[in-house]
Amino acid sequence: MSSASYAPIPSTDDDYPLPPTINDSLLPDRIVMQRRGRPSYKSVILLHFVFKVSAFILYILGSLIMSSYIAVFIFVTMLHSMDFWVVKNVSGRLMAGLRWWSVVDENGDLTWKYEKWSEEERELARPRDANLFWAGLVVNLNLWITLSIISVFRLNLSWFILCCIAITLNSANTIGYLRCRLGQVNLRKLLTDSVTQYVYMKPKQQQQSS
Repeated sequence: MSSASYAPIPSTDDDYPLPPTINDSLLPDRIVMQRRGRPSYKSVILLHFVFKVSAFILYILGSLIMSSYIAVFIFVTMLHSMDFWVVKNVSGRLMAGLRWWSVVDENGDLTWKYEKWSEEERELARPRDANLFWAGLVVNLNLWITLSIISVFRLNLSWFILCCIAITLNSANTIGYLRCRLGQVNLRKLLTDSVTQYVYMKPKQQQQSS
């Protein structure tokens, strides 16, 4: 039997504030012994893609499989709803170490909550799983945006509505996970800084090349 390397991952319970580094002096019941190199969740990876692929295939071949557009609409919407739930509650947490949700406070205001792996936990994870998670999320969203554009050019309003439902559900997860991973990013400031850096560095690069 091959020996496995394990590392302690401290609990993130609010009742037990922890320093940013792993603390070996924690009580045993507050530590999760995790195998170094997080195991690959093959069933979760399958779930992450199966509803996406099924919805796309049914959308493309639905008119051949079913004679009723309403039936195709219902089944594709159900597949997207199941995919939304799996991505939000299962694959995002296990594959990428991210989680987002919303709560309504006592004043009736909606508050968004985010949770992600610590740097120690992320070092123990498998990068392939996170890459597959983001690839499935981004590619699927762009795919349905493309299908919606095609339906507009074909002047097919009914299929365009179905694409909008898919885009809405996929966008919610994509935006939620991007905010969770990157934080509150000021896009205007990011764009301004990038343009300023380009304008400032371009003359220097031309002078060095000449």
